[in-house]
Amino acid sequence: MDRAPVTLETLAVRMAAVEQAIQKNSEDHGKIYARLEHGEQGQAVIQTNLANITTVCNEIKADVKDIKDKPAKRYDGLVNAVLQWAVIALLSAKSFLG
Repeated sequence: MDRAPVTLETLAVRMAAVEQAIQKNSEDHGKIYARLEHGEQGQAVIQTNLANITTVCNEIKADVKDIKDKPAKRYDGLVNAVLQWAVIALLSAKSFLG
């Protein structure tokens, strides 16, 4: 393998090419880091939104449970009222009949 002799001109050309490559790599790295930072910020927003959604879902779940339990509570109140009237009627009938 024969190599061309290294001259100052070829070294200068190679050095300029290396400096251009260094500059391009630095710019590319800057773009990559900017994209990573943007992705991290987006991820933080997503995490915040997910936490808010989870909180709202838990609140909805509690509200649904309360709503679901209300008819039972109304029914319990109705049963208590009927029983009270039945006891009163029974006591009244007993005292009336004597």
